[in-house]
Amino acid sequence: MKTFVFVALLMLTLGPVCTATAQVVAPAAGEQVAYPGAVAMPRSVPDSVQQAVHKLFKWGRRMSIVSGAGGSFLLGSSLTYPAIGLGATGVASGILGMVRFSRRRERRILAALERGQPLPPYLNRMLLVAR
Repeated sequence: MKTFVFVALLMLTLGPVCTATAQVVAPAAGEQVAYPGAVAMPRSVPDSVQQAVHKLFKWGRRMSIVSGAGGSFLLGSSLTYPAIGLGATGVASGILGMVRFSRRRERRILAALERGQPLPPYLNRMLLVAR
């Protein structure tokens, strides 16, 4: 049973990392690179879009801290394997969220918007759901 829980947690934490190692085809010379289904933003990005992206990243950082703190509390105070698994999952999702919604990534995305590049698909989905 211990081995099963360990393997399940390992697969949950390493799943997104393993899927990100797929082979990527380089674009041809002069070809414009864009995310599938994304619409390019104009050069001058309205302040409302910048504020929406900033609020989304701020919310993501806050929820990551809450998830990590709750998971670490559950992990430290539990005696049963299911509770330990839930705690470890909370800690792992908190760490992944802190990476996904870091201030560095927020600055890069806002700079890309200023250059006229589209938002990544996961941000498009999150902003559309928040409307």
